[in-house]
Amino acid sequence: MKILANKEIKNLFHSLSLVFGVTFLLAEVFLWLSYRRLSLLLLILFLLAGGAVWAVCFVYFNRQNQIMEQAILQINAYLDGDRNARIECDNEGELYRLFHSINSLAAVLNAHADNELREKEFLKNTISDISHQLKTPLAALNIYNGLLQDEDIEVSSVKEFAGLSEQELDRIETLVQSLLKITRLDAGAIVLEKNAENVADMMRDIELHFAYRARQEKKEIILSGSDHLSLFCDRDWLNEAIDNIVKNAFDHTEKLLLEKPDVLLLDEPTNFLDKDHVAWLAEYLSSLENAFLVVSHDFDFLDKIANRICDIDNDTITKYYGTYSEFLRKKTLLREDYIRQYSAQQKEIKKTEEFIRKNIAGRKAKMARGRQKQLDRMDKMEALEQKEIIPHFHFPVLPLTNTEHLLVKHLAVGYHYPVLSDIDFSIKGGQKVVITGFNGIGKSTLLKTLIGQIPSMQGHFKFSDQVTLGYFEQDLIWDEPEQTPIQIVSNVHPDMVIKDVRKHLARCGISSKHAMQAIGTLSGGEQAKVKMCLLTLIPCNFLIMDEPTNHLDVQAKEALKSALMDFAGTVLLVSHEEAFYREWAQRVISVEK
Repeated sequence: MKILANKEIKNLFHSLSLVFGVTFLLAEVFLWLSYRRLSLLLLILFLLAGGAVWAVCFVYFNRQNQIMEQAILQINAYLDGDRNARIECDNEGELYRLFHSINSLAAVLNAHADNELREKEFLKNTISDISHQLKTPLAALNIYNGLLQDEDIEVSSVKEFAGLSEQELDRIETLVQSLLKITRLDAGAIVLEKNAENVADMMRDIELHFAYRARQEKKEIILSGSDHLSLFCDRDWLNEAIDNIVKNAFDHTEKLLLEKPDVLLLDEPTNFLDKDHVAWLAEYLSSLENAFLVVSHDFDFLDKIANRICDIDNDTITKYYGTYSEFLRKKTLLREDYIRQYSAQQKEIKKTEEFIRKNIAGRKAKMARGRQKQLDRMDKMEALEQKEIIPHFHFPVLPLTNTEHLLVKHLAVGYHYPVLSDIDFSIKGGQKVVITGFNGIGKSTLLKTLIGQIPSMQGHFKFSDQVTLGYFEQDLIWDEPEQTPIQIVSNVHPDMVIKDVRKHLARCGISSKHAMQAIGTLSGGEQAKVKMCLLTLIPCNFLIMDEPTNHLDVQAKEALKSALMDFAGTVLLVSHEEAFYREWAQRVISVEK
């Protein structure tokens, strides 16, 4: 007996047995002396009662032993590297309070491990950045040195370049000192010395720094804004950041839109752009005199910029003139007309073949042979591919109430410093809420904080106890990109048979061919559908989705829109596509710095 291997439990059972034995003997002696006739009956009753108590104790301690064994297994799993291992602690009692504390300790350890990993990554990136930044002043010094060696250089130019060289040397000293600090200290060792600095003065310093290069490359640096604007910052480090931005602009201008290339090729240019930048890009391309070719699933964007549409369908490319909306109408009409013509031709072929079959050996054999020649010369229309996979998404919902599902108070989110601060909002059960804002403002960081991927920096947030989260992350990152969609789904749901896995993938728009292809080789749209498929297999009542329409085609977008409209639970969505959420969003939260 496994529980009796525990010395304390074994001693307890020995003590119980001794107590019952002594009590039984004393009682039996007393009854024998006083009531001899009842002695046997009472003996049986004592034995039954003692056995029952012993059995109850045995069952109880055996159950406790099983619970402890499961807890030890989960703890060992955590020690072996499974960071998601947790002990079940749904019941009440001191033992379950202990388990809850162990789970909390595991969560804290995970958070510390994540922080340490981020700190190491920050340290690595900081050293890399500083090393990269050193290249800029060194390259400038090299240029100035070459110019100073010119025999024909004027004295005024010598003074100018000498002053610029001194500035570059100061920058190198600052960077080297920071690099030395980092080699001795943990991440975050750089102390920012913040002061009120005039922005216009800083920009003029940067303009002076790049003035010579601008003249050489026949480029122009334009500064705008108030001369009286001040910023509380570390001037040296802010100058470094802006210097690198300007340098990259100089380095890559030839590759950007500013050069006005003869032909511009753009592959999904609106992905990850907010609506203001999408509008800017649409306006820019509309005014562009030169040709451009755009691949995009953002059809509102296409409607604004395109006057020619190249449609790939049934392994052929067809060119249409006009806007995207006009193309959709034309294609629908042409498809319907083609189907009618094809149907009529098939009826005629069937009728002719029946005539030939009946008359090929009869009096009308000559006529039948003539019909056969006509049939052979006929330009037969090909059947359109009818097996187009149209995705259908369905998010299974758990029960919910219309009470407050999420409360956010004075929340600040970020990594090493806040990117968004003092965030306040609440969401009731069943509400559909959209978050918008400029790119890089911190919308994705906010969602990652809410789901617990990164810790909050200030304030707090709270989900109600009944909330079960479902999360769609916009990044298409896979732990094992060589795995197929079938393997990925099977790993998450090992009890699901392969037939059902294929069925769920097909329902979400994944063909059998793509289902057996490495996920890393699939298009962004196909990968997004696989992630969506995983989300449809886990019931929840609170969906959090980060830019889910990126990469999706029009059919997948419509399927997702319908699924979210039908979803009875709560939805919190980050999106830049107003056309996608306009019909069903009950509330839009615009986040600002």
